Amino acid sequence: MKKNLLSTKTIILLTGFFNAGIWLPASALKAEEPKNASAYLLTYFKDDTHSLYFALSDDGYTFTDVNDGNPVIGGDTIALQKGIRDPHITRGPDGAFYLAMTDLHIYGKEAGYRSTKWERDEKYGWGNNRGFVLMKSFDLIHWTHSNVLVQDLFPDLDVACAWAPQTIYDPEEDKMMLYFTMRLGGNGKTKLYYAYTDNDFTTLLTRPQLLFNYPDSTVQVLDADITPLPDGRFCMMYVAQENPAGIKMAFSNKINSGYVYRPGHVDFEPRSCEAPNVWKRIGEDKWTLMYDIFSVNPHNFGFAETTDFETFTGLGHFDGGLMRRTNFSVQKHGAVIHLTKEEAGRLKEYYKNQTTFVQWAKTPPMGWNSWDCYGPTVEEHEVKANADYMAEHLKPYGWEYIVVDIRWFVENDKAGGYNQTDPRYVMDEYGRYLPAVNRFPSAAGNMGFKPLADYIHSRGLKFGIHIMRGIPGQAVEKKLPIKGTSYTADQIYSAELQCRWLQDNYTILDKPGAQEYYNSIIELYASWEVDFLKIDDLSIPYHKKEIEMIRKAIDRCGRPIVLSMSPGETPVNEAVHASTHANMWRMVNDVWDEWKDVTHLMRVAQDWYPYINPTWPDCDMIPLGRISIRGERGKERMTRLTRDEQYSLMTFFSIFRSPLMFGGDLPSNDEFTLSLLTNEDVLKMHRESTEVRQLFQENGKVAVTSRNPVSGEKYLAVFNISDNPAPTTIQVDLQSVGINGKCTVKNLWTGETTDISGETFSVNLRPHACGLYIFKEK
Repeated sequence: MKKNLLSTKTIILLTGFFNAGIWLPASALKAEEPKNASAYLLTYFKDDTHSLYFALSDDGYTFTDVNDGNPVIGGDTIALQKGIRDPHITRGPDGAFYLAMTDLHIYGKEAGYRSTKWERDEKYGWGNNRGFVLMKSFDLIHWTHSNVLVQDLFPDLDVACAWAPQTIYDPEEDKMMLYFTMRLGGNGKTKLYYAYTDNDFTTLLTRPQLLFNYPDSTVQVLDADITPLPDGRFCMMYVAQENPAGIKMAFSNKINSGYVYRPGHVDFEPRSCEAPNVWKRIGEDKWTLMYDIFSVNPHNFGFAETTDFETFTGLGHFDGGLMRRTNFSVQKHGAVIHLTKEEAGRLKEYYKNQTTFVQWAKTPPMGWNSWDCYGPTVEEHEVKANADYMAEHLKPYGWEYIVVDIRWFVENDKAGGYNQTDPRYVMDEYGRYLPAVNRFPSAAGNMGFKPLADYIHSRGLKFGIHIMRGIPGQAVEKKLPIKGTSYTADQIYSAELQCRWLQDNYTILDKPGAQEYYNSIIELYASWEVDFLKIDDLSIPYHKKEIEMIRKAIDRCGRPIVLSMSPGETPVNEAVHASTHANMWRMVNDVWDEWKDVTHLMRVAQDWYPYINPTWPDCDMIPLGRISIRGERGKERMTRLTRDEQYSLMTFFSIFRSPLMFGGDLPSNDEFTLSLLTNEDVLKMHRESTEVRQLFQENGKVAVTSRNPVSGEKYLAVFNISDNPAPTTIQVDLQSVGINGKCTVKNLWTGETTDISGETFSVNLRPHACGLYIFKEK
């Protein structure tokens, strides 16, 4: 996977990109922009991945992530503790970029790195972070990499934790100065310190010294940011953890001492904020103060401007004023520097040419799956009939996948369960399943699924199949060879953790030949031109090693195959692993046409909102229309969900941005079912929205909101999930949606539009009913 560009601790350095002569003297660094500067680079991190991100801006007001909102470097590839935060970037007089980050002590037990949550006693406080990640580059692409543990360099300091490192060139010392927040002696107060680094930016040369004394010794200070001013002074922004915590200033004539306290906050937040960063507007005598507002949900940045560091003007938040984001959200602790046109262009071009599985499903996949209506018995003519319907009626709305579900390789399977008594498997000499020709006639002559895939592709659609995790038991019994190796199937299997409900396959062990077996089956599917692969029995329990083997096999096959992990409930403590290995993964077990399944899904989904985009928590298939023709659950029927319940299911799936995989027989659709699948406003929300979050779920009332990052319009879904027969009024504070003042409200299901004003929005709903709205401020 190319997403994490540093996969080892090897030093990678590419020189020759420094354009001599474009920099001002070192003493002017940051006070004035470099010559030929024409762009801005923002570095930031996210809580869900603990990784590094880059975003670019031409005007300093609208920022676009260079990697479509995905990490440019994974925290688990560069940090000793498997995560980073607080990335700060600056330039040095040598023309290099210096990047410093906190080596983040993530919850090791939940992430599977340790048997305990923390390494040390809780008396040491926040995270036990005691080290930094230092990186240096001449082109923003190839970086040297070093890990610095402060307590190892200076063991007598009794470092409780250290974080938020920043770098600036000190012309008097002719060295890069690293300054940071540090707490000494268990739970002592956090203070600001500095030390000098070596020229290669790999270690600290000097013992940390106190940078600034806050006048109130009971107040913790942190997150310093130093700006050289045109008059030769230095302004230090920092955070004082008062109530609320906010941004303050101190001034000095020296870069490393003598800072004089200035009372009063310079941020514009009624609640707490942190992580100040100051950068100059290109071509203007104007500076922008950016800070992290950790007290709002979702996290956002705030901005202010000044021309004299005395008076500041508030610019609002990202997407709530002049500042805009185009393709990312929920960013934290950022820093901005200037780039030349050539540097920005090179960075854009590099990431444009990167390929990764995340880009294969930039929006949640939409399609049809055979399971809900045909179980393990679907036949080729039925697959083609559903593909024909999708091509004619649904393709213009974004529906594109046709997926053949479970056991397509069994000649004599049955409805209402599985034939595990005398199944007749079809497989090749390498233990790889092949389509049963009596069900898929076009597979005759060893053609596999290639002819069916060709048919579906000819309709402008994409083709997918389902498989079970592991290696066929029959291949193990026959000791079949693994293609391209000297190993056999019986050398890589284990009967432990075999699927409880379908025992076709055994677990694959992490042994020689195992990766090669997964490579061999994915190569086969790629030769059939499969576009989508649903793999079952991966999540309960969570089979991390096999998931990683599957990811590697897909990445090396040369075909962009979207990976869907099934079934749920995927453990939430594996969320980062799932989101960095699969395009989508199930949150729950099968959702059928019962209201209890819908409400269970809503409850489970509460933990998964932070992991929506660029990969997708999956609500399961949509059990609407004509289902269970030869299915697993119940007799043939039209869905048992009422119309109100069907609206609620489609509304939740859509605002949550779940993949949409319809489970009913498409040619049997009635007009109402078709209308649920072709509402352009709802599908636009599903495709384009961002910052999906739940406002509340209590007393049978649920509210979920999101935002369109292009138009700025806000979405709101409200649900009455109570079984009480009386209607219920659901009221939402419009400020929590991001609405202030008068606005126009459109009901996305009915198309009805009204004007409203006030601080709240209310709707009266029948039991199991919902409302879905878009708000546009006037």
